[in-house]
Order: sequence, then C-alpha cells, then structure tokens
Amino acid sequence: MDLKRRKIDTPSGVKMQDVRGAHKTRSPKGIKPMLATLAGSPPEGDDWLHEIKYDGYRIISHIKNGKTALFTRHGKDWTVKFPLIASELTKLPVSEAWVDGEVVYMGKDGRTSFGDLQKALSEGRDGGLKYIMFDIVFMDGFSLAKTPLIERKKVIKGLFAGKKAGRPVLVYGDYIIGNGSVFFGRACGLSLEGMVSKQTSSLYTQRRSRSWIKVKCRKRQEFVIGGYTPAKGSRNGVGALLVGVYERGRLIYAGRVGTGFTEKTMAGLYPKLRKLEKKAPPFRDMALSEQRGVRWVRPVLVAEAEFSEWTGKGVLRQASFEGLRRDKPAHEVFRETAEEVKEKKHSPIHKKAAPPEVKLTNPDRLFYPEEGITKKELADYYGTVSRFMLPHLSGRLLTLLRCPESFRDCFFQKHATGRPAEKIKRVAATEDGKRVYYMTVDSVEGLLSLVQLGALEIHTWGSRSDDLERPDRGAFDIDPGSGVEWVRLVEAANLVRELLKELGIKSFVKTTGGKGLHVVFPLDSTNTWKEVEAFTRAFAEYVSRRLPERFTHIMSLKRRKGRIFLDYMRNLRGSTIVEVFSTRARENASISFPVGWNDLARVRSGFFTVRNFKKYLKKGPWKGYFGIRQRITKEMMNRIGL
Repeated sequence: MDLKRRKIDTPSGVKMQDVRGAHKTRSPKGIKPMLATLAGSPPEGDDWLHEIKYDGYRIISHIKNGKTALFTRHGKDWTVKFPLIASELTKLPVSEAWVDGEVVYMGKDGRTSFGDLQKALSEGRDGGLKYIMFDIVFMDGFSLAKTPLIERKKVIKGLFAGKKAGRPVLVYGDYIIGNGSVFFGRACGLSLEGMVSKQTSSLYTQRRSRSWIKVKCRKRQEFVIGGYTPAKGSRNGVGALLVGVYERGRLIYAGRVGTGFTEKTMAGLYPKLRKLEKKAPPFRDMALSEQRGVRWVRPVLVAEAEFSEWTGKGVLRQASFEGLRRDKPAHEVFRETAEEVKEKKHSPIHKKAAPPEVKLTNPDRLFYPEEGITKKELADYYGTVSRFMLPHLSGRLLTLLRCPESFRDCFFQKHATGRPAEKIKRVAATEDGKRVYYMTVDSVEGLLSLVQLGALEIHTWGSRSDDLERPDRGAFDIDPGSGVEWVRLVEAANLVRELLKELGIKSFVKTTGGKGLHVVFPLDSTNTWKEVEAFTRAFAEYVSRRLPERFTHIMSLKRRKGRIFLDYMRNLRGSTIVEVFSTRARENASISFPVGWNDLARVRSGFFTVRNFKKYLKKGPWKGYFGIRQRITKEMMNRIGL
C-alpha cells in the first residue's frame, strides 16, 4: 500500500480537504502542545466536551513515511523511551501527521498510574504503556489548527477505523458532551486525577488557553526540590524533601514532602540528590527553624506531589511524593491557582442546549397545597439544583418516598418494578441472597422523571452502582430527642466534626430537612461496608460512653429523651440517608441542604425550602468535597477502641 498517496476519510466519509477549517500547507517543524487552565469547578452546557485527566507524560508524535518521533511538551526527543508506541504509530493509515496525546501506564481496571509509569521508565520497559490520542494538528498536507475540536476528534477516530488501527497500545481519547458536574463527580468517585474540559469549537493554539480547562479531584502539582533530610536510622534514605516554587524569578519555600517513598523510588532518588548537594539553601526568605538538619541541593530536580491544602503561610500540608517529572524544567514550576472560567453562551457548532424533555402530566397538581407548590414548580427546583446535586446522586441506588397526590399521602418504593421511565436506570443488586433491581439516575432528565413519579424524598445508598460493596461516603445522623434545643444540636455536630478531624477525617454538614443534621464524610471506596459500619458504631459508642448525659447510640425512644441519638446505622449495607438537595414530604416543602460549618448556628431545622434556596446556593459550603481522598485506617479504629 502506498501510504504517501492514500487519502484518509473521517468516519462520516468526508475527505480531508472537506474538513471544516482544514487548509493545505507545509508540515510544521514542530508543535508546542495546547495547555489547559486550572479551574475550581467544571463548566456546564453543551458547548463543552469532557475528557479524563490522564496521569502520564504529554507527548507530541510526528509520523512521517513509516517512521515516528516522540517529543515531550518541551521538544525533547523521547522516541527511544517508547519504542513500542512509536512502532504502532507507524502502522496508522497516514503518510504524515502531528498528533497530540499522553503516554500512560494503564492498569487492568482501566485507571492510569503515574507511579507505575515512573517504575516502567526506570526499568527501561514500555510493554504496559499506552498512548492516548486526543488531538491532531496536521495530517497529509493539511493543517487542522483552525478546525474546531469536535471535527478534529472525528479525524482522529478515522485513524482507528482501518484494519491496522486500534492496536491495544494506541487508545482513542474519547469524551462526553455536557453534564460537566456529573462527569467530575464520577471521575473523582473512581479516584481519577480529574478531568479536562474543552470547548467543542476551540481551535488549536500552541499555548495555554481558557478554551481548555482542567479540574483536579485532589490537589497535586510539580515542585522544585531544594533540599532533603536524611532518613532516621538509614545511611542511604530520604526522610523528607524540601520543595519550592518559583515566584517572580525567585525560588520560594513551599514545605516538606515526607511520605510516598518506596524502596525503589528511594534507590533512584537518593543518589541523584547526593550528586547535587551544595552548602547554601536555594530558597529565599526561609525561616532558620526549617533549616536544621537539611542537606541542600541544586534546584534542578522536579518532583510531583499530592497534598491536602496550602496553609495561610503558603506551605503544603500532608504532601506525598508521586515521582520525578523528567519533562518539565525547574524554572517553569510555579504555584498553580484555579481561575474562574466563565461559560461561553454561544457556540458556532452547538445551539443553546434545549431544556430537558420530560413530559409532566398534571403539572398544576399541588404537591404542597398550603404553600401552593405544584409539580411544575418542583420540577423547576430540581432543574436548578441538578448541577449541584447530580455529582452526589449519580449512580447511587435509590429509595423513594412517592406522594402522587400530595405530601400527606405517600409510600416508600425501594425496588424498580416494571419498566421505569427511560431516564431512570435499573441496577441489579443482591439482597438476602436474591437478585433484585433498584433505580438510579445520572441526569437532569432522570431527576425530572422522579418528579413525574411524585417522588418527594430521594434517599440513597452510601456506595455507587459501579462498586456497590465499597462505600464512598459515611454519615452520622444527629437526631435530637424530645426537649433538645437547636443550639445543643449544633454543638453535637461540631463535636463529631472535631473528633473525626482528630482521627484524620474531614467532614461536612447538611440539614436533613427535618429536625436533625447529617455529618457526612467522603471516602475513597477502599473500605468495605463492614469496616465502615464497625468504625461508625464504635465511634458512636465512644462518644455516648464519655458523654452519656448528652448522647446515646441506642435507638430506643426512652433512651433518647433529652439526649441526641448518634445514629451510625445509616452506614449499613442497604441503609440510606436523604440525599443532599432532596425535598422532604413536609408542610413547608423543606429540603436537605449543605451548610458551611460557620453558618450552622444561624439556621434552624426546616430552614431551607423550595422557595428560599436560591440565595444560599452561591456560598458553595461543600467546596472541595470531591477532591478529598481519605479512608478509615486500622490506626483510626484502634484509637476509638476497636
């Protein structure tokens, strides 16, 4: 086959010269990758497509006449490091192309791992590596830089349509359009690094752009190594790395990275540090107390680290070493800060997204007669909160309180019966040894379908359908007995928060829409149901034993009089809590609403309703929830007597 003369068709049969924006030109001498801007939250709307944020090395590939060269984002030739990938790229049905992608190590579960990628490189093997092809800039005499991204995607997919394409080593960088918050919630729920959102109409500009944004599930970035402390009791080990970032040409101290080292990473890292040792610290304005026992090094090595947060003084907390970055020079490392990226209202490709198409029968039916709230108004409410609610709700098994006529005439529905509405999905689960089906939703249309069913309360499992046996959420129901005032309820919730914090668990609080509060803590789906149940039960017993006049962990109404029932049983497999933003079947149309800890004393039970919620959405009290990676450890269990 003469590759030089072969014309490539997109899947739709369009010739290259017919691709929108493509123009004939000479092949560029090189390509600088288009970079994404860090943002705090994903964009919404059908003007954006969303991809997984791959945990690897950005690589530009140049295929020409049966040969391939691979370059880092700074133009270094890394072809020799990935010979298998280069070999597979030459087999694509193209005479010349510049492709943008990422080299990753992908495990059997489909997740990428930077640590395993580092290990593969240090051992000189590329058998387990894959090349994710997510963009193309030039092909067979045509520049695609001014072609809208959504069209460039079609061209890449066309390369995988031939008989010799689609090798396991090469992977098409797929995407979804719209539902950014849902995509982000699922990505974080699967412990991925994050997501990259790109405007479907974006052209390829060889610089950082706000048309591409990245949102991380957890805080992670590169740092310059400026020193280290020796490991205690070891001649050849590292206790911690002292790292920094550049600011206006000066290397500013950013703290210590003290965990994440393995024997193999230590074996490769320690000799490099020894060769770079120097007498004076490279950091500017560093406190003397931080300099004791430190061995300084020339600031040329770049490490990637994951951390919990920046302190007010600009120092890292709980930083963990992920690996060395060989593709980025030290002088380009700076502190990453998220920008607000406003959504584009109009797109040359997609029209404004149409409202969800869910037919409401009897839209004027009064679900809350005293308040005059109709089915239509309830649907409008869920349409408004959907982008905040769906990341928490998506994929969870549902138990519904259905009230077809009004909130006074209701029944619970646990299992899916018959054929549910199109946007309500069925999920199989095992219950008492039998196979049963639950309902789940992952779209605004699904939410509105629940409204059509007359669901006034949405209760959910603590795990998701893709991993039912491992919860990604724990919760305590702070349930006041008769005679307990709100101020005592607030004190109780804050006590639970502080005790969890001492154990190393960050938590959030929400109203239940009833008389109590829920203290919720995200988990990374490592623990089993039994472990979460055992921990929360022991925690509740621990608190009630020490403050028996204020708390009880026993459900008995007699024991609860004048006390607060610390209900841990929401963490049993199959148990549920009312989902955040769910309405309640109560007279004032109250809702379960997320609250900032500092605002808790200023609200009351049933404070948030379908009518007043909008002015409280702006605060974002649960900001950062999906970026938290935490689990229940044996040490935590030991500390509370397990």
